[in-house]
Formats: sequence, C-alpha cells, structure tokens
Amino acid sequence: MPQQDQNKLEDRAITTLMRFQVHTVADRWWAFGQMPQASKALEDTTGMRFAKLLGSGGGKGFAPWPDWGTYFLLQTWDRAAEAERFVEKHPYSQEWQSRSASTSVLWLQAYRSMGAWEASNPFQGQDGPNDAAHTVILTRARIRARRLLHFWRSVPKVSDMMSGQPGLCYAKGVGEWPLIDQATVSVWESEAAVNAFAYQGAQHAEVIRKTRHWGWYKEELFARFALVSQSGSPLF
Repeated sequence: MPQQDQNKLEDRAITTLMRFQVHTVADRWWAFGQMPQASKALEDTTGMRFAKLLGSGGGKGFAPWPDWGTYFLLQTWDRAAEAERFVEKHPYSQEWQSRSASTSVLWLQAYRSMGAWEASNPFQGQDGPNDAAHTVILTRARIRARRLLHFWRSVPKVSDMMSGQPGLCYAKGVGEWPLIDQATVSVWESEAAVNAFAYQGAQHAEVIRKTRHWGWYKEELFARFALVSQSGSPLF
C-alpha cells in the first residue's frame, strides 16, 4: 500500500481482498487444492482476525460451475501495517503471487456491516469513512439445502441485473463451497450508485422479496467498505 494511504489509516483495523489470476494447468490444480488447506497455512498469522479463501463463479461470475482461474483471499487485520507485511513478505502470500499471472489487492475499511459469517461478524469495529471515491459491497449467504434448486433457478436473473448497471466497476460471484456458500463482491463508483441499485431498482427489490418469501438463506451477511487503495494489477 502507498505510504500516504497507510498513514491515513492511523494503524486502524483494515480488510484486505486479494484476487489471484492463475493460468497454467499446474497452478490451477495447486490453487484448487488450497481451498481446504488455506486455514491451516494461515494459522498464527500475526495480527490477522479472520481469513477465507474463496473460489469464484464461471460465466459472468454467477454461474454454479467454477472459474478455475480466479481466487480471492479475504482477511481482516488489527492494523494496516500487519496486512502490508503479510502481502509483501508472508510465505503463503508469496506462494500465491508466484503462481499467479496477476495479483490485485484491495485495501478496505468497513463502515456498515450487518449479519453473520459462521456466527460472527468479522468486519465490526473498523469504522471506515463512507465518502471514499469507490464503495465495495460484500454480500454472503449460506443457502438452505431444501432451497438450493429454487435459488439457482433465480441466479441468471441476478447476473443479468448486475450486468451493465450504472456506476458498477466490477462484480464477481465468490464462495467457499460450490452451490451452498455464496457471496458477491462488487465495486461501485460511489455510495450513491449503490443506493440507486439497491433502493430504486424494481429487479433488485424483487430479488429481496423472493429471498424473504422463500427463506433461501440459513445465514447471511452484508457489508459496505470504503476503498482506501488498490495495489498490484488493477482490479477495474
């Protein structure tokens, strides 16, 4: 992270989202194998509060089949300096970067977070600004087994709804387990663009209505982040 951006954080809690693009067959096989192993590799990482290695969806990003070449590492930290040390020096981070054709890092601070991820909210207490140049949204849910078919029948409509949305810079469906644990990462030009999509769009309102009516989710979380900085290969 550029020094001026780190200074702005005053060593407060921060979230990092690293995206890895892997191309060769050998590296893709290695990356896929990390899904059940990442938590062990990240044990005892200094200053890290929470970590999830996430695969991603194929097609436009929201298909039930995976994108074998795109992975994300989501982490929360006590201090920005510890996050920067991990990105630049930790063996696990270096291994991922050496096997990736490109690595992007988003440096984030949550300013609104509701719900739970495995019974806790990992983004509480960051208190980031809500006037950043870009807003990042993370939605995550664990889908009830009896609702899987109904949920996935509705996914193409969600994908079409996101495509071409005004103010949307980037969006990708991600998750820990195919079909069951699903999340979406999206980057927006402003909070106003997010609000226009969330509160003024009839399609989005219909998705929310279906979610509540059918009780798709066993657990869900919604978080908004200020994008403090990005480093590595540009994500958007």
